[in-house]
Amino acid sequence: MTRVPIVDQLSPGDKYDLAMVPVRREQIVDVLPTLSAARDIRSVLFMHNHAGGSDQLIAAVGRERVWLGFAGASGSRQGNVVKYSLIPQQPTTLGEIEGPPTPRIREIAAMLKQSGFNVALSQNMDAWLKTHAVFVTAVCGALYCAGADNYELARSSETMVLFVNGVREGLRSLQTLGLPPPPMNLRAIFDWMPRGIAIAYWHRFFGSERGKYYLAEHARVAWAEMKILSDEVRGLLEIGASEAPSFDLLCGAIDAYHRMSTSTLNLGFAH
Repeated sequence: MTRVPIVDQLSPGDKYDLAMVPVRREQIVDVLPTLSAARDIRSVLFMHNHAGGSDQLIAAVGRERVWLGFAGASGSRQGNVVKYSLIPQQPTTLGEIEGPPTPRIREIAAMLKQSGFNVALSQNMDAWLKTHAVFVTAVCGALYCAGADNYELARSSETMVLFVNGVREGLRSLQTLGLPPPPMNLRAIFDWMPRGIAIAYWHRFFGSERGKYYLAEHARVAWAEMKILSDEVRGLLEIGASEAPSFDLLCGAIDAYHRMSTSTLNLGFAH
């Protein structure tokens, strides 16, 4: 086993084959200058939610060094301890910004598989991230309607219907942009299954421990990220209440939760 030294900062002259960047959307602007200066890092694998394209990443580190991915895991941080769980329904997904996987991304995938992660390769990772952004925006909007409590969400039939309708509307709007079809699991639940079965599935999911650890605990602390992401999705789709009424209401719930959380944070600083 190779032991990798732990460092608390990245210097411009540091040399690494790979830098993995698993940060939240609102944090990426703070790490880009450091990554831009570290020209001796061969590959930079960005693993964060975003729906506005990759131009910002390319401008910072160069297209030849940018790879995209998303971790098939979720969890929470308690003090200095991170507890996480792998998500069987969502493998860690990697890819080029566009186009088929290159030998380099396959090499990274093999490394992750050897570490015990289930890995999938995407033919168009930028499009995959846009699709995931629509889904997670709807998820968090629904959770915020229920105070970020997955069990409370499961008890609200009205919000469960709103959630399923919102995802359907968002995915249909994506298709009008000419993006590839959503991943098979999303199509199966939201396109192929009757709506009632989809609602029943998510009712059980959000009413379980999986709903808490996979989604709710992250949503509870990721309100700043979700606000940016929902704004990016609305800008991407250019839809409003008339075209996608349910999705629009879910985005509005994110706006409201963001305002409440920002206000609470400011009150904490005031004290």
